[in-house]
Amino acid sequence: MIKYCWFKDWFNSPYYLDVYSHRGEEEAKSFVDLIEKEIHPEKSWKILDFCCGSGRLSLELAERGFRVYGIDLSENLIQKAKIESLKRNLSVDFEICDMRQFSRVGEFDLVINFFTSFGYLNSNENQEVFNQMSQAVSPNGWFIFDYLNPDHLINSFVPFDVKYENGIKIAQSRKIENDRILKDIIIQINGNEEIFHESVQLYSREDIINFLDINNFKVHKIFGDYEGGDYRIDSPRMIFFSKKCGK
Repeated sequence: MIKYCWFKDWFNSPYYLDVYSHRGEEEAKSFVDLIEKEIHPEKSWKILDFCCGSGRLSLELAERGFRVYGIDLSENLIQKAKIESLKRNLSVDFEICDMRQFSRVGEFDLVINFFTSFGYLNSNENQEVFNQMSQAVSPNGWFIFDYLNPDHLINSFVPFDVKYENGIKIAQSRKIENDRILKDIIIQINGNEEIFHESVQLYSREDIINFLDINNFKVHKIFGDYEGGDYRIDSPRMIFFSKKCGK
């Protein structure tokens, strides 16, 4: 069962970045290195970071001189992204936006969905969000879609773990049910406890290729990690580089 709109509370939580502290700037740098090497984006391109979070990818792109527009539902994460862009004297357009309400047609030369920022809703809504991302890409533009590899997730599944970060105890309980990865995140700090949830649909490689095909994209290449390794069944990621067919 989907705990509906779990992401509204969780992504706006002050603890979200503590849980994912291992997902840092070096990962974003590796990913941008791969993008530059593979498709050679031009500095004049307009790039959309769809569900940008705290902006680690947007900021890395902006550092390299690209024009970037980042959207995310979390007011807290967008605020952090704006503060960091000012601190680094970078020009990035960050905006609070629910992915279900995003509607831009043919406006971006490159759309990127980074670090499994998809699959949070039911099947029909997920499809609609994918369609909206796709429609934002201009004819002959690029769409880079980065998703967890369900085969790797299942084979390396950890049902429970505990870690400590910045004085916070973080316990995570996971299960796979009805083709979804469900996670309860228990935060304990100063004698208080809060519980948050995650629920992500598990889509196969073939599912994503079908989504792209429906939206008139041709898959250029599928990578299995941010360093550019080939996709294999045991790869941690499925990173689809696809190009929109021109009119």
